[in-house]
Amino acid sequence: MCDMNFDHHMQTYLSPSVYNLLCEIGVHHELTLDVEMPNMLVDGLLNWSALSSKLTATVNTSEEYKHLVQTLAPVFHEIHHYYKGISETDFETRFGKYFKWTAEPSKAVKCFSIVQSAANTGVNHALLIITSTLERALGDVVLLRSSQCPFLLRDLLMMTELEDILSREVVHLLQTLIGPPVSLNLRNIVWHGFTRPGELNIQYAYVMLCVTISIGKLLEAQHIHEIPHRDMVQITVPAVFSGTDLSQSNDAMQLFAHSAFVAPSIIEFWHLSLELYASGQYGECVVVLLPQLELALRRVFVAVNGCSDRILTAENSVLYTTFDEMLDKSLPDGSENQLVSVIGKPYLTMLLDCFNYPLGPCIRNHISHGEILLADVSKDTALYFLSVCIAFASKFSSDLSKQNVELVQSVCNNAESYESFYHPVSVLKQQTLVVARSLSLWHLMPRPTVDDLVVDCNQDIIDKDKANVLQTEIENASRAIENYVTVLLADKIDMPYCYQLLMLDDFTAEVEKLLQSSQLNLLYRYHHSTLPTREEEIVRLLLRIAKLCVCLSEQILDSAENRYKLWQAKQLRSRQRTNYKKFLMSTMSISITIRLIVVVILITVKVFDELQSEVVKQQRLIKLFKYVQKCCENMLSYTKTDANKWDEAQALSYDLSIRVQFLKLA
Repeated sequence: MCDMNFDHHMQTYLSPSVYNLLCEIGVHHELTLDVEMPNMLVDGLLNWSALSSKLTATVNTSEEYKHLVQTLAPVFHEIHHYYKGISETDFETRFGKYFKWTAEPSKAVKCFSIVQSAANTGVNHALLIITSTLERALGDVVLLRSSQCPFLLRDLLMMTELEDILSREVVHLLQTLIGPPVSLNLRNIVWHGFTRPGELNIQYAYVMLCVTISIGKLLEAQHIHEIPHRDMVQITVPAVFSGTDLSQSNDAMQLFAHSAFVAPSIIEFWHLSLELYASGQYGECVVVLLPQLELALRRVFVAVNGCSDRILTAENSVLYTTFDEMLDKSLPDGSENQLVSVIGKPYLTMLLDCFNYPLGPCIRNHISHGEILLADVSKDTALYFLSVCIAFASKFSSDLSKQNVELVQSVCNNAESYESFYHPVSVLKQQTLVVARSLSLWHLMPRPTVDDLVVDCNQDIIDKDKANVLQTEIENASRAIENYVTVLLADKIDMPYCYQLLMLDDFTAEVEKLLQSSQLNLLYRYHHSTLPTREEEIVRLLLRIAKLCVCLSEQILDSAENRYKLWQAKQLRSRQRTNYKKFLMSTMSISITIRLIVVVILITVKVFDELQSEVVKQQRLIKLFKYVQKCCENMLSYTKTDANKWDEAQALSYDLSIRVQFLKLA
């Protein structure tokens, strides 16, 4: 275990120049108000015309920003002086309407009461909400003129479309407040967990609120009343901690207070997150918690890697030590990141699932950029991230006497056995199981006997046709499996077992068993910092194929039910009855083909490790899977209700089996 006391002597996590700008230059002002100051604020709103005299020059360097912040400090003070003198009711009555240009105006309004009711944690709490809300709203404004909005705030603030709508003065002020690292950079400072309770002056929260409502007034003056808001992201999390009982939050508070994972100087933020959870404010709980989890992990990261200087905010020439770097396999100098050696693979996997994998919740990115409505954050989501924190706090705690042993043991047992839900291979396995579950419903399809549909045919001939079609498809698929196993040199594959999967009505349990037996080391596999690999492309292709198979299966199940209802009601005309017969015959071929695809995915996942160094095989597999993807897309098109191209679908099924049957990888 690493020494977690290295920072106890530190008075701040802000580097000297950042501290100087934020906590000294930005709050320094004359004791008597400048005669010009009242003109800067008119009825609580910024007077952009008057302010333009202070925002004339474009600033880029650190020294230029220092001078600008020094110039604006009296304006910040005037805003503070004005807003501290009005009540929460007055604020909402007078200014609430000017937050309507944002996606969540009620949360923005609430920031005012947060600032006034909590001295130490309120500034950070309010800034976390208002900066993310403002960033999202600015992106919506840009989309009034542009077809796309950049992901990063610094790029958004550089867009000419934003300046065209809001004016140069407004954008310059925004760049000063929430722009690059050499600016006040309030958004990044709070969201990356660098400031301690009470460290930021309350004026900054009032300033951000004032700027937001002043932009709202500016948009109103331009008759821009309706701003379309982009769809918000919906977050789901694994149910791994769903049984955790946090009804007694004092137990978690005691754990946080006695764990080396949580720096004593910021314990108030951890307590606040628990209080917000207890009061049902789950979105705000997560908002407050995530920057503190990042700071706590940063402390572990710098301690175990011996780079204590990286605990501070970065200067312009150095990147922040953020989740991306902390969860990377290597340090910037190429040496190995020692974090996994301290926290273990399950805990690192848990973090990668939370924050790194594109198919996961990526909640840190989404919520900090305002892409999630705080009101929509569920109790399960807040519980999940609190449980992650409890697991880490316990790992770095030696004082078990003050912990609720049952709570901690339950959380830690789940954490210690954690397996990835969101790694691309994990998602592929889950999607393959979904295909198997859907296909296992096919034998329950409602269907009449074929002779009821075509009364002029001999039943013996029909039964023989069905048997021949089925036998031919199974033989082709079996030979395809045999060839696929042979060309992959997959000696450990039980081929008779694979053949069985082609014929079992319900093969979900067997597929699940095979998926569970395919244990791969997924840590740092297809990591974001490495170049995309052929194996990664194979996984992406297989995932698309599996999703198409689910769509195809569900489409046919729906079609079977609808057509059977029409047949029962005697609403099928002669041609429709003929199509219905083709449908029933074709589904046998399609079923075998999709099962063949499932088996191919199972075999491929099983031999991923052996394929890592087989460049030629990987290239040819990519070509095969692109063909399979195209076949699935066409089959999905052919089997639509209004298409009825069942002969074409059956022919495509045959072609796919033959393609795998004669596949060569060498």
